Amino acid sequence: MRRIKLSEKDIEFVVEAATPASRTRTDLKRLVLEDDSFRKSLTEDEKVFDRLMNQKGILKEISPALFFEVLLRRAFKEMQKATYTLERTAAQKIPVFDALDAMELMKNEDFFYYLVDLLDSFVVEERNTPKDSNLDNLIRLGVDAEDPKRFLIHKRIGDACLLILGIFPEYLTQDYYYLFFNKKPPIFGEERRGVADYEFLGQEFYHLAAKESRGSFLHLKGILQLLSENFYLAKKPLNFISEKYLKIAAS
Repeated sequence: MRRIKLSEKDIEFVVEAATPASRTRTDLKRLVLEDDSFRKSLTEDEKVFDRLMNQKGILKEISPALFFEVLLRRAFKEMQKATYTLERTAAQKIPVFDALDAMELMKNEDFFYYLVDLLDSFVVEERNTPKDSNLDNLIRLGVDAEDPKRFLIHKRIGDACLLILGIFPEYLTQDYYYLFFNKKPPIFGEERRGVADYEFLGQEFYHLAAKESRGSFLHLKGILQLLSENFYLAKKPLNFISEKYLKIAAS
C-alpha cells in the first residue's frame, strides 16, 4: 500500500508545528519524506494535532490527506485508552466492547493509509476513480464493465459504504447525498438502505475487488480482503474521528 505523498506545504506545516524552536529544519523535512517512522512520529505529535484543530481555515494551508492522517493518528492514540466503541444510529449511541479488536486492525499501516486515501479521495477531485456516489448507478456500471474499470467500480462501492457507515451513520435514513456530496437529496420514494445493507455491500464488493487482477497488480489484494473480512471493525476509527474531531474542525 503506497503512502500518500505530502506536499511541500504539508511538510512545512508538520515540521513547524512539531518543532517550533528548531532553527534548522531542512534535515527534518527530508526525513519526513524518506522515513515512514519519522513521518509517523511527527503526524501523531500533540502539537501538530493541536495546531490543526485550532487554526482557522486549516484546509487552505494543508492537504486533506495530511488533515485525515493527523486525525487518524490521534484517534489511534485515544482509542487505545477505551474499552468500548460507540455504535451510532439515528436515535442513539450503543457501547460495543470491541475496542481491542479495532486497535489491532489500526496497527496495520496498510489499513491505516488506506483509510487516509479513502477519505482524501472523496474530497479531492483529481482522482482516477468513478466519481458517482450513487451506489445503484455504480452497481449497474459494474455489471458490464471489464477489468480494470470493473475493479475501480467494485472498490469504489466498498469505499462509499465504508465512508457512509463510518462518517455519517446517523444520516442513513436522511439525505447524506446532500450533506456530503453537495447533491440534491434523493427523490421521494427512492429506496433507502439500512446499516446491514451497507455492511453487506461493503463486504461483498471489497471481496470482488480483491479478486480482480488489477487489485493484485496494484498490491491491494491483501488490504481489500482484510477490509472485506473486517468491515464492521474498519468503520470504527472513522466513527471516532467523525464524532470527536470533524464536528470541531468544521465549526
